[in-house]
Amino acid sequence: HLKDQVTLRTSVVRRWWMIGVGAFLLVLSRLAGFVHVSAATIVAVVAVAAVLNLGVAAMLRSGWYAWWQVYALALLDVVLVSALVALYGPGGLVAGYYLAVLPYVFDQGPDIGDFLVLAASLAYLGAAALHANLEASSTATTPWSLPPAVYVETFLFIVVALALKRIPGSLMRRIRLTRLTMTQAERGEFAVRAPAATLDELGLLEVSFNHM
Repeated sequence: HLKDQVTLRTSVVRRWWMIGVGAFLLVLSRLAGFVHVSAATIVAVVAVAAVLNLGVAAMLRSGWYAWWQVYALALLDVVLVSALVALYGPGGLVAGYYLAVLPYVFDQGPDIGDFLVLAASLAYLGAAALHANLEASSTATTPWSLPPAVYVETFLFIVVALALKRIPGSLMRRIRLTRLTMTQAERGEFAVRAPAATLDELGLLEVSFNHM
């Protein structure tokens, strides 16, 4: 519960940055002629995102908690990035999904990472298709059709995200094992030893614990 609360509070701050950067990119792109959406649409999208994040902050202050909140708010981050893709178009913005996925993996472990990689991949395809449909109304392109590059970007996102999430996932398992060992020592089981199998920073900490 306490760990989830820390994750949720951190996500609120990160989401404000995502909303601010997204709003800046949309306004800049509209002024440069890269996106063909009205100013009212941009204001509405940013306003809805801000209201949702204010609601999340209010929920946290109220103390209400459920186990699925982390998953729900992670999906909210995915939706926010998808809204930017739907308005701006696919391409480099696929990198925004890393900001929506990897912080939760670092905080919560690899299990939520598998769920979010799948959700972000489907959301990217859906947002790209929505953008194609919006563009079709002003051009002669076929609605809901996606160029092959979108599928390549989705595949690369999955491969890179799965590779990146292994790093915090492995580190989280080692930290939890070390924490369990320290808990046993606190209870008076002084014969316990940390693994200290890898001589990185955490491994050296485990070595120091064993000497202590």
